[in-house]
Amino acid sequence: MLAADQTDLPLLQLAAARERFAELRPQIRVLDQRAKDVGVSDIGKLDDLVPTLFAHTAYKSYPKSFVDKGQWDRLTLWFSTVSAAPMDGVDLDGVADVDDWITRLEAAGHFLFSSSGTSGKASFIDQNQGDIDRIADLLTRIWGWPSPPPRDNSRPLFSLTPSAGPARLVYAFQAQAKYTGRPGAIYTLTDEPIRMAELNRIMRLQQALASGRATPDQVAEFEAGIADRAGDMRENYRRIARALDAHRREPLVFHGSWPQVWSLLEVCRELGIAEGGFHPDSIYLGSGGTKGLTLPGDYQEQVARFFAGARRYRGYGMSETSTHSPVCADGRFHVPPWLTLFILDETGESVRYLPSGPVTGRAAYWDPVWDGHWGGTISGDWITADYGRCSCGRPGPTVADSIRRAKDVIGVDDDKISCAGAIEAYVRGAITTSVDRV
Repeated sequence: MLAADQTDLPLLQLAAARERFAELRPQIRVLDQRAKDVGVSDIGKLDDLVPTLFAHTAYKSYPKSFVDKGQWDRLTLWFSTVSAAPMDGVDLDGVADVDDWITRLEAAGHFLFSSSGTSGKASFIDQNQGDIDRIADLLTRIWGWPSPPPRDNSRPLFSLTPSAGPARLVYAFQAQAKYTGRPGAIYTLTDEPIRMAELNRIMRLQQALASGRATPDQVAEFEAGIADRAGDMRENYRRIARALDAHRREPLVFHGSWPQVWSLLEVCRELGIAEGGFHPDSIYLGSGGTKGLTLPGDYQEQVARFFAGARRYRGYGMSETSTHSPVCADGRFHVPPWLTLFILDETGESVRYLPSGPVTGRAAYWDPVWDGHWGGTISGDWITADYGRCSCGRPGPTVADSIRRAKDVIGVDDDKISCAGAIEAYVRGAITTSVDRV
């Protein structure tokens, strides 16, 4: 599914872009305003999409006070500006916190996913049940490429995530549990759902500690919370470690972010669980960043030794795209054919493109899969891509394994992406207008 005919593919992508733009523009207020301002009435060529792409910061463009002050009606109003479905059915009576707000949205058919950055301000992106079902199907067909595990619910499944919560990693686990995991042999780190209110509080405390603004009471609160969670998590890691050891001779599926994988490895060593001996059809994935963490420089090599016998799977992606780009044997990430990759300049305005050969810039994607929100995103990633045929023999585009945060490379913060300020202005205007009408 990653070797689509390159002759027909651009025409198929263009047809999808035209159809989705015409369908979603009237439904998403911010997209409609953006299209009017940049003069895009139709998608005549793929590059016409670029002015309509949203900076990834658009999904946290709400005033932070909406959450801090419990202004759930205004947060819902903001959410409606970047979502395709109306919020008329959302019951906000008695909402206690942001997690309660998320639950009310789910009850109305808005299954949002969220992420919490170092600022403590979460992004919120809408999806409907059709999005969830479609992406679960795509994900489990691509995960483990070029030899994904069978979708027959035959494999022990390990996921170092909570079993529930508004996060893409959790939705990925649920997809694998639906298609791949064997009933009775599905393991998560915890059954406690992700709590965004708690994550945001921790992020704010960490920020205060890093800047030296934390009070003694805040320091004590943070340390006590860390100690309590560490004790609970240690026992969860022991449970996972024992189950992993029991299933190592079977073909299994395992994934987790690098910090959690490293914590599991440490617990396995404490329990005396031997390295290696995994079934050759087993697949494991470590993902995510490690910024600010004290992992050894060779942590990936140590994890590889522990999982010796199993195949390591790797992919590059972001929350805003429906699926990731898996790596080939030659170490390049292959962009799935339903994603259109753009390489843009520093501010996300101009397209950089070469038919073949490396081109470096800011990554942006057009993704026609989503129904719940606009699928065009300018990322915070600085990448080198090649649109020609890969050395592995498959067609491009492919991405080199040299991905970095754009602001670390070019010194331009993500809020300086050209469309970011415009999108925030549209949102503020829509909120102000709606509030004035009440």
